[in-house]
Amino acid sequence: MTANRDGRECFINHMTQAIPFDDPRLESYQIVPPAPRSVEMRRDPVLGFGFVAGSEKPVVVRSVTPGGPSEGKLIPGDQIVMINDEPVSAARRERVIDLVRSCKESILLTVIQPYPSPKSAFISAAKKARLKSNPVKVRFSEEVIINGQVSETVKDNSLLFMPNVLKVYLENGQTKSFRFDCSTSIKDVILTLQEKLSIKGIEHFSLMLEQRTEGAGTKLLLLHEQETLTQVTQRPSSHKMRCLFRISFVPKDPIDLLRRDPVAFEYLYVQSCNDVVQERFGPELKYDIALRLAALQMYIATVTTKQTQKISLKYIEKEWGLETFLPSAVLQSMKEKNIKKALSHLVKANQNLVPPGKKLSALQAKVHYLKFLSDLRLYGGRVFKATLVQAEKRSEVTLLVGPRYGISHVINTKTNLVALLADFSHVNRIEMFTEEESLVRVELHVLDVKPITLLMESSDAMNLACLTAGYYRLLVDSRRSIFNMANKKNTGTQETVDTQ
Repeated sequence: MTANRDGRECFINHMTQAIPFDDPRLESYQIVPPAPRSVEMRRDPVLGFGFVAGSEKPVVVRSVTPGGPSEGKLIPGDQIVMINDEPVSAARRERVIDLVRSCKESILLTVIQPYPSPKSAFISAAKKARLKSNPVKVRFSEEVIINGQVSETVKDNSLLFMPNVLKVYLENGQTKSFRFDCSTSIKDVILTLQEKLSIKGIEHFSLMLEQRTEGAGTKLLLLHEQETLTQVTQRPSSHKMRCLFRISFVPKDPIDLLRRDPVAFEYLYVQSCNDVVQERFGPELKYDIALRLAALQMYIATVTTKQTQKISLKYIEKEWGLETFLPSAVLQSMKEKNIKKALSHLVKANQNLVPPGKKLSALQAKVHYLKFLSDLRLYGGRVFKATLVQAEKRSEVTLLVGPRYGISHVINTKTNLVALLADFSHVNRIEMFTEEESLVRVELHVLDVKPITLLMESSDAMNLACLTAGYYRLLVDSRRSIFNMANKKNTGTQETVDTQ
């Protein structure tokens, strides 16, 4: 592996000394299709064959009757592709039912248990059945109804559906609700979502509060896993906030995430598209990059829905609208004809991302989308204003915390010149001391040297501590926590906690 003239990592073929267009690891990434299973059952005089089928194509096993002939043989979510010797992958549900009923004594089914789609955060039938028999700690509901009607607060972007029911927003547009009591923690909700959404790489995720302020846009506040939902919902102005489930700790390499957890990879892609359109990267996202990303997203959307590499801007505009792909700042600042001209050129240029004669797949395009975005400092990173305390000297500083920068001091914002203060692997412990009502002293204990001491606004201090601790777990030691709520205390308290 080497770097090209733009500083991007690329791979060299050491047999030919040629530099390919794409990462060879992506071509080797394949999901092996599941093997079909043959299931033979004898009809029970009372229970029949003991399963209920859905109306999809192929027809899907929705549930298995306990004690019935199919128990231990069929799994909820199994796709029925053949009955006896007749293929039924494209058959209607009524035809499948007729074939099953015509089998008076026994039946031979050929079924496939598909992998969960990385595009969806919906729960598979198999997952639903397993959760029903082994319920998780936090109650998880799609909707809360009071006296036959949806609560008025459901219609607002509020933190609660109703008292003791938290509403969580997912990046795919879904909302989930959680009943909680005084002991329910943020970690309980995260682990429940991990189970519900079939996520493996949960270390990338967190819950956040989105705080909307007039004239200042939105601010994202990281929530510590030890906080209780009662504490969160009792914050001042909580009725103006939303709780989001997000990937807060991004991987250094999206292909590694794709290999480990396709569901998390897809979630990161959808979240990144949303962040671009919602302008979460601010002025750092230049118009040329926004257009480049929009062209890739348009390509992915078309390939996924129409199964063709031919991209028509007219079709895209009619089907989704340009506002689905571009930030409002671009749409308002550029003439429409110039936007379309640039997009037409960039859509064609997408094919240059793969060698001649090969077609760019949707998966490859998503990897490129995330790699383009990873050049931004705010991709998985945060900028903080703080006062650096060194003995009697105090100086105002700008800090950059992220996967590529560790904890760095921004020396020049125009040239992006930064100096590393501490790598995540060097931070042993983080402590917070309340100085005043909204001012917090943060101490970053770095190896054996004197702690880095910062004075920060309280919400920024919590974001800095949670972000640093999250990347420490992701990149250094997943078993160790370097910041605990017990380490947040008033000035004068001596006791500290450092868990392993």
